[in-house]
Amino acid sequence: MNIKIQRIKGLIKEKNLTYAKFSVLVGKSEPTVRNWFKETSKIDIDTIEKIAEVLNVSIYYIFYGELQPSINNNMVGNNNNNTQGGVILKDNKIEYLEKQLKSCQELIDELRQRVMDKDELIDFLKNK
Repeated sequence: MNIKIQRIKGLIKEKNLTYAKFSVLVGKSEPTVRNWFKETSKIDIDTIEKIAEVLNVSIYYIFYGELQPSINNNMVGNNNNNTQGGVILKDNKIEYLEKQLKSCQELIDELRQRVMDKDELIDFLKNK
């Protein structure tokens, strides 16, 4: 199941909401909400924004499952922080992104291995 859907369902349960009540709060029909959870339809970004508001979490939380790292909106000029796009990023944001990158690289490596394993299996079965 889609991780965003799992988070949303968990938050609905945590806040003791029924799908009927939740659908009213987000301004969608109950069948539409149920289709999201069955993954027969997708939630558009505007609706995710409304869902985040109703469930009192950030969109970032719905997508990533954690609180958004803080970003200092001061412009470049402080040498103690890393900068990107004119915004100073705190060290914890950089560390977070590095961990995410490492996690993605590990996933890519795992998927490559699975492809190699499948190719070996296909070759084996062809030669039988």
